[in-house]
Amino acid sequence: MKQAGLIESPRRAVFKMTERGNEVLSHNPPKINAAFLDQFPGFRKFRQQPVTGRGGAGIKQ
Repeated sequence: MKQAGLIESPRRAVFKMTERGNEVLSHNPPKINAAFLDQFPGFRKFRQQPVTGRGGAGIKQ
């Protein structure tokens, strides 16, 4: 949700709802999952980034 811009984390273990997050919740979505978050460009970009493992090789999910 952070990558979608719905929440922010001003410091460790603290989360704050953003204006966009409040707007999304005002529409009362039935669930918020990866399929729902895919509508946000920042989340899609995050999901497309390669995941690096111990060997440092990029692994695409």
